[in-house]
Amino acid sequence: MHNAEKTLQIRSGKRDELFVWFGAQPEEIRLEIVRIKIDTYRRWATREGRTKEMSAEQLDYAALLSSIMDVWRGLRSGKKIEDFELRVKAAKAKKKARLAPKADLLEREFLPLISRLLSDGLSWRQISEYIQKHHHKKFAHAYLHKIYQQWQPRSAESSGAGTPVS
Repeated sequence: MHNAEKTLQIRSGKRDELFVWFGAQPEEIRLEIVRIKIDTYRRWATREGRTKEMSAEQLDYAALLSSIMDVWRGLRSGKKIEDFELRVKAAKAKKKARLAPKADLLEREFLPLISRLLSDGLSWRQISEYIQKHHHKKFAHAYLHKIYQQWQPRSAESSGAGTPVS
């Protein structure tokens, strides 16, 4: 009998069923299971009894099986669904928190200037050269255009009116 089987008391057929279930889950759930596995592994690795009876690979495998089983039981029983969904939403929200540094700088400092220069009839290349000459910041003209187009719908929503793009 494998140490993971002995420790978790999960028979071979059930392990196979759990891994098939794990593979069929959406990525958010699989990532949450891996996060739980890492926490479980760290918790178990600090206990000397577990590390003496299992190698690091066996301990990692047992932690993965344990985390799959915990999430599977929680989702089937319905008890932990709300908590699980809240953690998934929080993880998704963290991903959307920041813009790229250059895009953030453009949005904070240069988009009103770009709007004014566009209305004065300058091309994207001329705007890029203007910003480089007068503000000592270098942006590709295509990147300026891309960020400006992304900003357009947001500025129209917040102000209630759209800015024309030339």
